[in-house]
Amino acid sequence: MKRRFLQATLALTAALLLGHLPIQARTDGIDSLNFEVRASVRATLGSDVHDATFAGEHLNLNVWGSIGDKLHYRLRQRFTKPLYSETNPLNATDLLLLNYRFADHWSLDAGKTALYIGGMEFDHAPIDLFYWDKFASGVWQVYALGVNLNYHSGPQMISAQFVQSPFSLGKVNCFMGSLYWNGRMLPGWDTIWSLNLADHIDHHKMGYISLGNRFHLGDFRLDLDLMERYHPDQQGFLSDVSLVFQLLYRLPKLELFSKGGYDYNDARNGDYDRAVPAGTHAAFIGGGLFFYPVGGARNTRLHLFGYYENVTRNLNLSLGITYRMRLIKK
Repeated sequence: MKRRFLQATLALTAALLLGHLPIQARTDGIDSLNFEVRASVRATLGSDVHDATFAGEHLNLNVWGSIGDKLHYRLRQRFTKPLYSETNPLNATDLLLLNYRFADHWSLDAGKTALYIGGMEFDHAPIDLFYWDKFASGVWQVYALGVNLNYHSGPQMISAQFVQSPFSLGKVNCFMGSLYWNGRMLPGWDTIWSLNLADHIDHHKMGYISLGNRFHLGDFRLDLDLMERYHPDQQGFLSDVSLVFQLLYRLPKLELFSKGGYDYNDARNGDYDRAVPAGTHAAFIGGGLFFYPVGGARNTRLHLFGYYENVTRNLNLSLGITYRMRLIKK
């Protein structure tokens, strides 16, 4: 008993001493760990539907860590997704990524990563997305195994990405290559632009030009995304496009927003675009608010919003809460 007590005392003392070492001296281990949760009351109202439910929408584990000075890792695990799928063995794992900073301006990522399909809409974490356009909801997977080569300079990052195709469903020889720019055009104008070429499961290829733009003016922010999708046998330029906007006004504890979008694919374009099928004319419009009740912090967020979309002609409403429980932060 005395021996166990002594061992426990020594272990506790060592933990306390290590906990008070300068952060610069601890280059290995977990830098940050948190859980994040989102739950809502949702309702759908239409001519033939009146549904309401309590929904536990997200429960995520986030980990950031370091192995030495140049190697860093990132994990995000979603416990509200099925853990395994035959077409995606890491189905519930969004991010499982090693980052190696091998030079002042250069780094290499390897593992499961976000797809670098440009656009402010596509760049949000799932817990921060409440409703979205037809393309974002139609992509089969938005996180995939692959590698990224990144160049950093101030606010600019240029990346070349090679990953499993978002439409692979576990098929071999099904990939996507991207050239991606996340940066700043001018003060007050941020950009997420990309060029992408993706295999589909029948091995035809689709090209994407995605132009994501964010404009800042005082407490106002405007996100404006334009995507052109292309296959040589389609009708031509602007026959398969998406446009999404979000206007947000920020106050100390409150954000008011309006968001809408339109996805179009000419009915003559054939069965090439799997995310936005030929003949699509899908529009949505909505708005709401985010309220941050804890002064100065953004870890707790209440939301209230509604949106209407023309395909089902339903009005969708949501009232809920998002909060993050930080367990470790260096």
